[in-house]
Amino acid sequence: MNIQKDINICFEKLKELQESDELIDALNQLQIQNKIFYQLVRRKNEEKISNNKK
Repeated sequence: MNIQKDINICFEKLKELQESDELIDALNQLQIQNKIFYQLVRRKNEEKISNNKK
């Protein structure tokens, strides 16, 4: 199973990164990207609502 092999590789990489700041940096970057994404989605939804009220 390739999927299981990929999952195992990911877990091994996570174990290696756990001790380093790289994992923390990557998670912080992901969190920032998620915040930006949700802000964009919220703005788009507000625009749609505003346009529907017109």
